[in-house]
Amino acid sequence: MLTNILNTGLKTTVFVAYFLLV
Repeated sequence: MLTNILNTGLKTTVFVAYFLLV
């Protein structure tokens, strides 16, 4: 479960970073 939370957080961070760059 912890790994799933970290993975989701990582995807969210990447998505936000991509959104800010675009």
